Amino acid sequence: MIKQISKREYINFWRRNNGSCLQSWAWGQFKSYAWRVERLGIFAGEKLISVVSVHIRKLPFSSLIKLSGITGFAYIPRGLAVNDVSNIQKALTEIDHYLKEMKVAFVLIDPENNVFIEDWNDKFREALKNVGWQKEGITIQPNQTDIIKIDKSDEELFKSFRPKWKRNINKAKRHGVEIFDIEDGSAVAKFYSVLTDVGKRTDFKCHEMSYFQNMWQELRKDDEIRIFTAELKGEVLASYLILVGENIVYETYGGSTLRGREFEASFLLKWEIIKKMRDEGKIYYDQWGVAPKNVKDHPLEGISYFKSGFGGEYVEFLEQYKKIYNKKVYKIYQLFKR
Repeated sequence: MIKQISKREYINFWRRNNGSCLQSWAWGQFKSYAWRVERLGIFAGEKLISVVSVHIRKLPFSSLIKLSGITGFAYIPRGLAVNDVSNIQKALTEIDHYLKEMKVAFVLIDPENNVFIEDWNDKFREALKNVGWQKEGITIQPNQTDIIKIDKSDEELFKSFRPKWKRNINKAKRHGVEIFDIEDGSAVAKFYSVLTDVGKRTDFKCHEMSYFQNMWQELRKDDEIRIFTAELKGEVLASYLILVGENIVYETYGGSTLRGREFEASFLLKWEIIKKMRDEGKIYYDQWGVAPKNVKDHPLEGISYFKSGFGGEYVEFLEQYKKIYNKKVYKIYQLFKR
């Protein structure tokens, strides 16, 4: 059985079973400016075995398909959360039935790689195949990341860093760089000033400041977002926006100003965030997006090298998958997208 569930029921299960930050209730609230978000619970008898946030949007060519009864298409970002890997297939089957009844043309999913469950990717891939999903060949979310296991002592963590990374951390300290966990209304403005600086020097394209303001306001309600800065005498040199799960945090946006690079501010900033998150009981620090292995001249090559020096592990997600319910509408969508 599948049905909409209450906020409390959803959040409790999502936290207990280490759901992705993009599957949180708060993230769905934030994204509701562009999507209709369905928070669903999948049950085996009376027992809740999975939760999922399904994002639904009208197709851009809705007038062309109005008579077909199609309501739009669905997207499941980094879904889903289950209490046991053996329940993935049942959850996908129930979601399939639900979306068919909702008359969506197709659904896309970027599966999570749940580091807390052994053989997650293999089991998820098998379940997708059994329920008739197909590889889409692209991905909306980053398809590779670097994850640091942070439930260790300062000494163990620091020892795992590359020598140059250690020297740069100490350099920033010597220059007097200070790290702040910003909680007041200045957080987004300080963070965005860094993104603006990065954008001037690179091809980095970013959302408007209002996007982050809305994200901050919505996710702060459930304590699922933090902004940290590295500053020198009041000048913001680097900043990271962190999304917070039950046992894992995600470094989704951030960077360093040109002056911040001079003082190696981002090295110290990440080190201090890792320690603080560890002290708050988190187990993993997901650096959110790196270049695929053995691919030269990738746009993320430079940032990937930076992230790789903090003792983490390269992790790959499954490819994006799709389930098509109306082939004609899906073909029109593909043509429109091109």
